[in-house]
Amino acid sequence: MSKGKITDVLPAEITDTPIIGMQGNREITVDGFKGIEEYTDTEVCFRTAAMMITVYGSNLLIRYLSIHTIVISGNIKNVSFSDNSETEASK
Repeated sequence: MSKGKITDVLPAEITDTPIIGMQGNREITVDGFKGIEEYTDTEVCFRTAAMMITVYGSNLLIRYLSIHTIVISGNIKNVSFSDNSETEASK
């Protein structure tokens, strides 16, 4: 039996690391969501504890939103990750 790390079983709310899942290029789910920065049908930008995530595409729609989880569907073309400190410095 291999030994896992404790972060292998902890939810994103505890580790500050977002858990990201994609279904093809049609849907992305992120656990560890903290807040939306921008939302259009071609770009969704949101914060997690560790980073900013921007989803680019067409016909983007937030299909589910809770205190910790966001699900975006549409034709996803690109996903970008940036450090939260870089984004806050540009404000």
